[in-house]
Amino acid sequence: SGASSNTNTYKSVDNGLTFTLLGTPVTSTVTDVSYTKGLFFLARSVSPQLIMISSAADATVYTLPSTAVLASLSKVTARGGYVVSVNTANSNILRSTPSYSYDSATQFSIPNIPTADGVRAWIRAGNKIVSSGRVFSFGATLDINPVEIATDGKGVVICVSATGAIRRSKDFGTTWSPVTSPVADNLTTIVTNLNGLWLIGSATGSLLRSTDNGATFTLVVNHGLSGNISQLVIGLNDVVVGCISSAAVPRRSTDGGLTWVNLSGVASAATVICTDRIGNWVLAQDSNTRRSNNNAVSFFTAVVTDLTLPPSDIKMNRDGFVYLCANSSLACRSSDYGQTWSSFSIIIGSQSPKFKVGEGQIVTIYSTASNFFRCSLNKGTTWLAPSPSFTPYCIAGGVDSPFIAISTSGSVVRTANLDTPI
Repeated sequence: SGASSNTNTYKSVDNGLTFTLLGTPVTSTVTDVSYTKGLFFLARSVSPQLIMISSAADATVYTLPSTAVLASLSKVTARGGYVVSVNTANSNILRSTPSYSYDSATQFSIPNIPTADGVRAWIRAGNKIVSSGRVFSFGATLDINPVEIATDGKGVVICVSATGAIRRSKDFGTTWSPVTSPVADNLTTIVTNLNGLWLIGSATGSLLRSTDNGATFTLVVNHGLSGNISQLVIGLNDVVVGCISSAAVPRRSTDGGLTWVNLSGVASAATVICTDRIGNWVLAQDSNTRRSNNNAVSFFTAVVTDLTLPPSDIKMNRDGFVYLCANSSLACRSSDYGQTWSSFSIIIGSQSPKFKVGEGQIVTIYSTASNFFRCSLNKGTTWLAPSPSFTPYCIAGGVDSPFIAISTSGSVVRTANLDTPI
C-alpha cells in the first residue's frame, strides 16, 4: 500500500495481517499499486514514474527501471506478467511485456497505441507467455545433489539433499545460500503454500517447518508420520497431506503441518497424492485411485486403473487433468478429477518416473535413474526432448513461474524459457 500525501509505503507478507514500513526511494507521491508474477508495481510522481519491488518476504529494495518514464503517470495495472500504465496529460501508455528476471534496463517501452486522453481502463496486452519445458538456459552450479526442489513462484526456490543440506535462492535460482537444518537426516521432500509456509520431510520421519519463507526451519514433533516421508502436499487453506513410502495411512493437517490425523476412510498402503489447490484431491494406492472434492475431508469409492505396479507419482493441473504413472512404460490420464481413467504409453524406463505439470496442456515427465526427460504440449499425447538435452534430479515451477530444473551433471540450475502463448 502507498500513501498519496507522503513517502510512506507499507508491505505485508502475511496476507494483510501485519505491515512493514518501507518508504520510497525518493520523496514522491504514490498514486497507484498493482501486482503480477511476484512483483509489486508502484506509480509515483517523479522519474522513473514506475518502480517495482519483489513480493519476497525479505525484499526491501526497489528497482527503478531506467526506461519506465512517463510524465503525469497516474495508474498502473498488471496481470499475467504484463504491466500497463497510463497518464492524465496525453494519450501515451507505458507498457511492459513479460521477460524472465524482469530486466530493468530494457523491459519498459512506450508503444504506439492510440488512446483517448486520460484513459484509465485496463488494456489487454496480449496472450500470456508461459514455460513449455522445452528450452532451458544455464544457470548457477549447486554444491549439493538435491533430491527435491520447490518454488513459491515469486523468486524463492529451495532444494533439499540426501545429505541433509538445504539451499535457498531468492532470485529464481541465480544465487544460492545455505539454510541451517535442525536435523542431520536424509531429506526427501519439500513443499510450500506459495505464501511463506514451507515443509520438509525426511527418510527417518523428521518434519521441518518454516513460516518465514524458508529462511529458517524448526522441527515439528508428534506428527505421527513414522517412517520415510515420501511426499508432502499442500492444498486449499493450508491443508497438508503427508505420505509414507511404506504401507501406512496418509495423514492430514488443517493448520499448516502442526497437528495431524489419519485420512478418513483411506486404507493403509503406499500412497501418492495430488491436489489442484482449490479443494480437489486424488490419491493412488496400487491400481486404485480415490478422489475428494471437499479438501481431503473424505474420499469417494475407489476407481480401478490399468496400472499393475505400485504408483510412483501423480499430478493434477488446475483444469482437473490428472497424470498417474508407475515403474513401467504404462501411465494413466484422467480429464475429470480422477472419476475415469485412460491408459497411454510413455517411452521411459521402469525407474520411478515423475510428472511436473505446467500451464494449460503442458506436462513434463522425467526419471533420474533412467536418464530420461521429456515435455508435452498436448497433455501427454506426444512428447518432445528438451534443448539442450539433460537429465534432471528434480523440477519445480511450471505454474505461475518458469520450470526450474537441477541437472544431474554437476547440479547445474536450468531455467526454462518463456516460449509458449496460451
